[in-house]
Amino acid sequence: MFVKKEFRGKELNIAQILLEILVAFCRENKIDDLYLGTVTVLKAAQRFYERNAFIKIEKENLPEHFPLMSADDIFYHLHIK
Repeated sequence: MFVKKEFRGKELNIAQILLEILVAFCRENKIDDLYLGTVTVLKAAQRFYERNAFIKIEKENLPEHFPLMSADDIFYHLHIK
């Protein structure tokens, strides 16, 4: 998920709204787990995911068919209740 730089931040709250729509979609479609990758330098993204209950996991704990991006070096998981 990417939000153009000039649209980031709490004023517009676009990333939060997009994530909430995604989680609602997952609940409606009985998708229990979300996984994502990001990069070390994107500290704000990491804080955002952690604020939203994503747990940092090791690469080895990703699902077998997770589409790895070559730049990603940090991975997160959210279990949807």
